[in-house]
Amino acid sequence: MMTQLARYLLVASVIAAVLAAMVPLAVAQEPRVVVYSSAGAEIGEELAAAFMKRNQNIKVESIYAGTGVVWTRTRAEAGRPQGDLCMCGGSENFDINYDLLESYKSQQDADIPADFKDAKAPPRYYGMSLPIQVIIVNSKLVQRRDYPRGWKDLADPRWKGKIIWANPRLSASAYAQLFQLIKIGGWDLVKGVLANAIITPSSGLAYQGVADGEFLLGMTGEGNVYDLRAKGYPVDVIYPVEGTGLRFDAIGLIKGGPNPRSGRLFYEFTLSRDAHMLYVKSGSRRSVRPDVPTPPGMPSTSRIPLVPYDAVKAGKDRGINLIIFDELLAKK
Repeated sequence: MMTQLARYLLVASVIAAVLAAMVPLAVAQEPRVVVYSSAGAEIGEELAAAFMKRNQNIKVESIYAGTGVVWTRTRAEAGRPQGDLCMCGGSENFDINYDLLESYKSQQDADIPADFKDAKAPPRYYGMSLPIQVIIVNSKLVQRRDYPRGWKDLADPRWKGKIIWANPRLSASAYAQLFQLIKIGGWDLVKGVLANAIITPSSGLAYQGVADGEFLLGMTGEGNVYDLRAKGYPVDVIYPVEGTGLRFDAIGLIKGGPNPRSGRLFYEFTLSRDAHMLYVKSGSRRSVRPDVPTPPGMPSTSRIPLVPYDAVKAGKDRGINLIIFDELLAKK
């Protein structure tokens, strides 16, 4: 005859077994995708909302941070990945962290030009937008006749303390700016700009600082200037006369991500024309897709002085360039 204790243990074990069986069922009923992003919450939430509208059973969890922070986290988790996708800065960042990415040929591979995706097949990343780097100026505080014309003008002593620049170690766009300054004028130009600039840890603080009138000039992606102007801020965009590099931001699947099916669905969506139209409408971003128009008010790339941007060299030289920059910053 079963004792009361034995009966209790039996019931408890049955309940535990039922609960254990329910856990994976609950997870299966609530699939999710985890996105690591440095693209900004505004466009990130637009993409997530549009995706979840089409895939109502999948929840998008977006984690936002600077590009350097995102990739550091992704590498730290390599043994047990917690994210499914990285939407994190220019292609040079993806080349540096190539081993963390999954090879996958998108159904929309043919819609993405060869210049804007991983050259290897199957690709480990695809381009999303073209973050052309420009000079932002507060048009209320600087008269048009006094505007700088290019990168070299930022080293003019008259701008001392009036320029804000994000830290290239923490910001992918700021590193792209540093790389272009080195190419145009070497480290002497970098020293001159650094002597005039206040360094901030966030690229967002850089362009917002100019918009708010705390600084006269800054460096940023062109889309940020057009967004601020649309919101009523007194800002102008300057395309440097020396030229600015045509580089692209990318997205890729994290190798071994916890939600591979949902991750690929979200990946395919971000590469679609509909998603790229969101980049244009919500973030004033130029799409890498030829079938997506230029954002309203922006000049065509044919009217912008462009120069080649060697993303492979930018990635290869990143370590030594940041060491030298840190040394110069410490002496500032």
